[in-house]
Amino acid sequence: MRRTLMALAIALGLLAGAPAVAGDFYHLGHHALKRGDYARALKMLSFLAVNDDPRAQYDMGLFYRDGIAVEQNDIEALGWFLKAAEKGHMLAQYAAGLAFYNGKGSAPDPETAENYLVQASLQGHATALLLIGKIHYAGEGVPRDYTRAYFWWTLADDRGAGGAKDNLALLDKVISEEE
Repeated sequence: MRRTLMALAIALGLLAGAPAVAGDFYHLGHHALKRGDYARALKMLSFLAVNDDPRAQYDMGLFYRDGIAVEQNDIEALGWFLKAAEKGHMLAQYAAGLAFYNGKGSAPDPETAENYLVQASLQGHATALLLIGKIHYAGEGVPRDYTRAYFWWTLADDRGAGGAKDNLALLDKVISEEE
C-alpha cells in the first residue's frame, strides 16, 4: 500500500512538473545506490534520465561507464554524458571531455575534449584545467603551446587542483632547458 501511494505521488508530481517530487525521487535513487541496491537505483534514475533530468543522465553515464547493473558500454556512457553536458551539468561536461580525450565511446578527439573541459572549468571544475593544460603542453590534437599550458595550469593551481604545482615546475624546467 505504501509503495503504491509513493509511486502514485511520484507519478502525479512528475506529471504536474513538481521539481520537489522529482528531487525526492532522485535522492531515493541515490540512497538505493549507496546501499548497493543497484537494480532499484538504475530503475529510478533511468526513469528520470529519459525524462531529461541531467543529474540522472550523468548517473546513467556512470552506470554504463563503470558497468554498474548494466553491461559496461563506453558508447552508451558517452551518450548519457553528452545529454547531461548539453544541459550544463558540470560533472557530465568533465566526463564527456575525459571520454573524448581517452577515446572512450568515440575516437580520441582532443579538440572536442577541450571544448567540454573548458565548459566544466568555467563552472569551477579544477581538474578539468589540468587536462586542458596537458593537451596544450603535449600538443595533443592542437599545436604545442607552453603559454596556454601555463595559463591553464596556473588557474588549476589557483583552484587548488592537486598536481598543478608539479606541472608548473615541470613546465618551468622544460622552458629553461630550451632557452
